[in-house]
Amino acid sequence: MDTPSRRPSAGLSRACVSVALALAMLSPGLRAQEELRQSANAESAEAAVLGQVHEYRIAARDLAGALDQLAQQSGLQIIYDAALVEGRQAEALEGRHSVGQAMSQLLSDSGLRWAVVNGNTLVLGAGPDEDDHSAIDITPAPGGTTSVEIAQRGGLEEIIVTGQKKAERLQDVPIAISAFSMEDLDAQKLEGGFDLLKAIPNVTFSKTNFTGYNFQIRGIGTQAVSAATDPGVAVSFNNTALIVNRLFEQEYLDIERVEVLRGPQGTLYGRNATSGVINVISAKPAIGEEFGEIKLEGGNFSAQRLRGHYNIPLGDTLALRAAYAMTQRDGYGFNQAAADFANVRSDVDDRDLWTGRLSLGWEPTERLRVNLLWERFEEDDQRVRSAKQLCHRDEGLTDIGGYDVLANPEFQAIQRIANQGCLPKSLYDRGAFDTPNGDAIPFVSGARENGLFLISAFPGPIGFNPNFGNPDVCFEGRRDQYWSLVDQCVDVFANRNQPRDLRTIYSRIEPVYRADSDIFELSLDYHLSDTLVLSSQTVYVDDDLYSTQDFNRFEISPGLFNDISGPGVNPIYADFAPGGIYCDPQLGCSDSLLIQDVSQATSQQFNQEIRLVSSFASDFNFSFGANYTRFKTLNEYYVFSNLLSALAQTAPFDGPGGVSPTCTSTGGERGCIYIDPNELSEINGDGHNYFRSSNPYQLDSAALFGELYWQISDTVKLTAGLRYTWDQKVFTPIPSQTLLPDYRQSTAADQGMISEGSGPEECISLLVLCGILGNAPGGRGYPAQPDIIQVWREPTGRIVLDWQPDLPFTDETMVYGSYSRGYKAGGANPPGIAPPAGIFIDRAQSAVSGRTFEPEYVHAYEVGAKNTLFGGLMMLNGAAFFYDYDDYQVSKIVNRSAANENFDAKVWGLELEALFAPSLNWQFNAAIGFLQTEIAQGEQSIDLMDRVQGGNQVFQTTIANPHFGADPQTATGVGADQVQNEFLVFDDWVVLKPNPTQTANCVAPAELVALVVDTGSTNTFFDTPLSFLLNQFCAGGSIIGGTYAPGGSVFIGMEMPQGLSFTPLADAPNGGAGFFADLSGNELPNSPEVTVSLGGQFSFDIGSDWQATTRLDYYWQGASWARVYNTDYDRLEAWSNTNLSFLALNDRWGLSVEAYVKNLFDETPITGTFLNSDDTGLTTNIFTLDPRLVGVSITKRF
Repeated sequence: MDTPSRRPSAGLSRACVSVALALAMLSPGLRAQEELRQSANAESAEAAVLGQVHEYRIAARDLAGALDQLAQQSGLQIIYDAALVEGRQAEALEGRHSVGQAMSQLLSDSGLRWAVVNGNTLVLGAGPDEDDHSAIDITPAPGGTTSVEIAQRGGLEEIIVTGQKKAERLQDVPIAISAFSMEDLDAQKLEGGFDLLKAIPNVTFSKTNFTGYNFQIRGIGTQAVSAATDPGVAVSFNNTALIVNRLFEQEYLDIERVEVLRGPQGTLYGRNATSGVINVISAKPAIGEEFGEIKLEGGNFSAQRLRGHYNIPLGDTLALRAAYAMTQRDGYGFNQAAADFANVRSDVDDRDLWTGRLSLGWEPTERLRVNLLWERFEEDDQRVRSAKQLCHRDEGLTDIGGYDVLANPEFQAIQRIANQGCLPKSLYDRGAFDTPNGDAIPFVSGARENGLFLISAFPGPIGFNPNFGNPDVCFEGRRDQYWSLVDQCVDVFANRNQPRDLRTIYSRIEPVYRADSDIFELSLDYHLSDTLVLSSQTVYVDDDLYSTQDFNRFEISPGLFNDISGPGVNPIYADFAPGGIYCDPQLGCSDSLLIQDVSQATSQQFNQEIRLVSSFASDFNFSFGANYTRFKTLNEYYVFSNLLSALAQTAPFDGPGGVSPTCTSTGGERGCIYIDPNELSEINGDGHNYFRSSNPYQLDSAALFGELYWQISDTVKLTAGLRYTWDQKVFTPIPSQTLLPDYRQSTAADQGMISEGSGPEECISLLVLCGILGNAPGGRGYPAQPDIIQVWREPTGRIVLDWQPDLPFTDETMVYGSYSRGYKAGGANPPGIAPPAGIFIDRAQSAVSGRTFEPEYVHAYEVGAKNTLFGGLMMLNGAAFFYDYDDYQVSKIVNRSAANENFDAKVWGLELEALFAPSLNWQFNAAIGFLQTEIAQGEQSIDLMDRVQGGNQVFQTTIANPHFGADPQTATGVGADQVQNEFLVFDDWVVLKPNPTQTANCVAPAELVALVVDTGSTNTFFDTPLSFLLNQFCAGGSIIGGTYAPGGSVFIGMEMPQGLSFTPLADAPNGGAGFFADLSGNELPNSPEVTVSLGGQFSFDIGSDWQATTRLDYYWQGASWARVYNTDYDRLEAWSNTNLSFLALNDRWGLSVEAYVKNLFDETPITGTFLNSDDTGLTTNIFTLDPRLVGVSITKRF
């Protein structure tokens, strides 16, 4: 297994970026630029703006409309009083002109003049001198200040976006879109992907147990998390969707803006944008200019941040822009294990990461612009994928089938088998801070009873139990005659209760998180003519990730292993666990339970897109393009445990040879499995003493797309777009092989019951030990199954009609209505357990997850309005939408891997965004979302947390009722109370666990379980553990192949009492997987009904050179559900977050100082959850906010 470390090349790349930035900041040009800034040469700055040359296509029209088009096509802001231009006309403007020339031509004979404000804004007014553009008279707004001053101070500056892959004013784009400049992000403390939800309506963010995230827009996101799943929100970098990226792990660096487009964007952004797009636009090199910025920041948790960029002109046609950011801080969590282990730190979840970017811009001619970009990201720290785990402990059954479990010690043993670890109760109750029942972990319960094998096929018992019959020892400890791996009396977890602090955990294994990513981008814009631009964008991404952490972050009990050594045990186990210390080849030596997981991935993406965009002066324009994407990844997930390795070296997994060196080093002997002898960082990936899920996957996608824009009239425009996508996915299923020997080298094969060359199905027909057999030759490695190849050819598109009426109560208004069709490809679910063992569970769990999952489709309808009011002092935008979803993809964890299901659903809601600067000193912003989601009628799914759906569900079996038609007064035994039924019907069900090789729980009739426990075993060959009897209720669950099917018993005394039978696939709901939960009318996960974001700032002068701004931001998210089942367990309560900041700015010096507090009230809400698998006790990973963060930053512009 590859475990990336700091490689010389990585350090070199970091050094290169750092040196480039440092040299830039120390260059003589920088000092010269600083002198120019200090001299405040306003005339030179104005000349630079007015000298900018742009391509213009402005038809003869009213002056207001012509000025708006000039602003759009130049990228500048033009502010004017509407009354000043009312009734005036402008001549047509065609071709390439400087800004000064363009303004002079449009304003010829108007008597109007202009001034340059803040470097990118032209202010229009009446000037006394035709040649003096700075001496203008602007009508004051209420309060004695001009609307221009208010707009500049308040931040209502025009935003140019590329949401439609062409430059347009935000208010002119008929899409619900939010855009944030770098200054906006800094002001609102939106430092990364998660923070965006605090500023945008109907947006949520959550993480997964692996290494992914789920960014949702309007209730739709990436609820499916398997390797072959596409994101529901396209996360794009410079308009290219990156399937795997680190944009949500790093902090924003030298960006021009972040755009969030809400609603399906399948026409221009393609296949993975069913709910919207997040588009991060990096700042481009500026030709002929030299400037820079550096920001230093420090805060609590020993936080240190550095961010800077510098733009260097390299002649008249070339420029280099270097940017760098780094973050180092201590962990936000507290690890109690530091008090017990010297090598464990007390803080957990720290950060040590950096990002560097080099951009080269080249304009050899007026018609060609080339940009070349390289961005490098590295992280090497102790980030945790999930921290706190919650659990309502399942103590096991207290009564079953009418029997009082607690009254009978023999019955008490069932509590260890008939429990699932954690119960489905509210995560906000005090009981949620329990620890799980450790016996719900199959390899824990298996280790308590694996010393009981006496039959000749195995090496015999581990040894004799020295506590056998001792009344001073717990019942379980004195019950059995033979020794097992672990102490029967020790609870796996030391404390049944955890601290209630959501940031406090107990982890004796320190996490490791390493990630590195390279993005290479080449973009070209070539003006074929004055009205046609051909653009090409080529992107290559290489990404690597390695993450490991403690799987069960609870305090664990010492003394779990028995002292397996010396003369009292079987000689082949004489040195197995001396003093109760077992040494695992990967996890080291310990007397306690250790479980550690590893999530790692490598991926590469290549993307090529070509676009042709027109800007004709006519009423028709277009944007056509083609796209090709290739994406390859290998996602791997491992679970290691010292109990798994210990089981692998004891019966029945070690074969007749016991723990001989040959059996444990190379495999290949009869009944042996291969035990990987290497350390964790050096494993070869072939071992069957751990769980491995390997998921190779490749995507090839090609698309043709285009949009037509028809200006029907001066106020009405029609947009029609169509995209045709071809997707091919190739997924290679590689089943897991945990504890599985080769079925061809089994006892059945030894006895000639499996012929040479036969498949695993032949073993299934015999049942002998097939529940613990795999198909890896010699019990080593992970053979792949045939590729699953899926192909889709799908059209998507949109049609939009927008109208810009002249209303008396607004400065400008656009009303739009749209319909769009979105599509996201389906895929293949990761495989489960290898055959023949896996055949049983695949059949039983087919209702839980299929081999593949379907693509999802959405029909989206939206109406909206964008308004500018009060002379430009306010922007007010709103939208209403309705989505009709087919086969929305949702994941859950089955057999330790993600499995996806599809559900139809409907989504509708409202959104409102406002920005208002009522005076020179005040600015307010608001974003309010209202959302309703509903899963369609008839949709259903098996809830792994509640497979029995309360336990009182009715199910008719195929078991013949022995009392059918009998006299109910005399009938006794099972079925006596239902003599009218030909086949037995049960309405009381319990959850049971299979053997350690299988991972999924099953359900069984409580009455039959009680009958088996009460009757016990009459086996004359060996004492039958209770688990062996109950495992047979799960398909393939018996460790020795026993079954209660008619004639299916292998060993004497393991038949169903009273002559009854039980076949899990036929006599339990959904093959034993459990009862379906009805999802009709339920809400989609992570879809709060209301989200509210409010912000306000007050600016005031400090002396003559300094301006201060104090800002307060508040976010509130309503209650939602963590899963589709909408149970008490799934409920996520409402939560809020408050940020406060104070900024002092000296524009003349280019210097600013800021102090801030994030999460002012130190809230610790549960913002998201992730349910673990059956075989780890169904614990719940929770996610919360960062703690209160206090910091100070200094920024210097050059």
